[in-house]
Amino acid sequence: MQERAKRTRLKILDGALAVIAHEGLAGVTHRAVAEAGGVSLAATTRHFATKEDLVAALSERLREDYLGNFHALEARLQSGAAPGVRSLEDLALKVARNALTTGRDRALVWCELMLQGGRSAEGRHEARTWYTRIDEVWETIGRALPLSPNGMSAAMAVDLTVGLQVLLHPLRASRDDLSRLFKGECDALSLAAQPSARVSGDAPGPDATPGQIVEATISLLVREGPQGVSYRAVAEAAHLSRSAPAYHFASRDALLETAQAALFRRAKARYRTALRAFDLSEGDLAHLGDLTSAVFFGEAMLHHEENLAFYALWVRAAENPALRPAVTGALADQQRAWAATLRRARGSQPPARAPLFMEALFVGKLIRAIAAGREIGLMAHARAHFDAIARRP
Repeated sequence: MQERAKRTRLKILDGALAVIAHEGLAGVTHRAVAEAGGVSLAATTRHFATKEDLVAALSERLREDYLGNFHALEARLQSGAAPGVRSLEDLALKVARNALTTGRDRALVWCELMLQGGRSAEGRHEARTWYTRIDEVWETIGRALPLSPNGMSAAMAVDLTVGLQVLLHPLRASRDDLSRLFKGECDALSLAAQPSARVSGDAPGPDATPGQIVEATISLLVREGPQGVSYRAVAEAAHLSRSAPAYHFASRDALLETAQAALFRRAKARYRTALRAFDLSEGDLAHLGDLTSAVFFGEAMLHHEENLAFYALWVRAAENPALRPAVTGALADQQRAWAATLRRARGSQPPARAPLFMEALFVGKLIRAIAAGREIGLMAHARAHFDAIARRP
């Protein structure tokens, strides 16, 4: 009977993983999980009294599976059975490629859980536990790799991996395309869809009501994530009639897309202000490291709540076609900006993969900071890491 209960529990957790991967945390109900896991509703409620219990158990299972896989990799490395991994950068790209293809569902769920965790003290504690364990196992593996002692640190490699996953999930690229991208045989712009007319995020017109609705949506995204956004919740937050959001926005997806565009506009304005605040006349890599670190600290310390909302929608775009054009358009815009900045700092055309790696490291560090807490000890290494990635061939 005990073995049967264990199998049922695993089926329930598999069902929860499928629901979160495809619908986000908003889709998690006992009934939906039971259907996805192929078990009875009674079994689901018997094993997990609340949605929170279910999500916590899934997070623990993902962490233990992840660590188990890495301990197995460590054993293969020590026996010489993993010849394709010679450095932590090799490992980072291998893990990112797998997360974006065969391990897509698990990676999406991990991103969802980390971003949701950043909204509470308990969630941040769980995220810190995740990162502590991940850093430890990557450090152990790094010591067994021939090229890692003079290459990336474990934390830098982990942040690069996370950033690549978050940025590239909405592209839904093939394994072959990702391999070409990571080798520098193409750039991210060639894989991103052309931005639609709405990607830039037109600001609300003279009627103030749409603006109120968008601001209320953003406040809900900050506090609860995409699962907290409904017409009714937005109307209450905006102090409007229940019919107002539906009148101005044809669907919930249209409302989320407009909120995403507004968040992107704000971030873009902040980055431009930061650029004007620094003297980049010399255009060298040292200035770029200073600039990137300053922008990172500002985003992590002053705008962490908006970034939680922004990247939660970004991750959801991986499974929501309505959100994808805005996200891929934003990625293309950002990649052009990083390419231009790197070209100026290096004094020559940067390698094709350099803009992607710079943005991925930035986003990965930002996800760590806003999900696990803004620990000065970890953030203090950002300047050296940004400088190192900017100088890589």
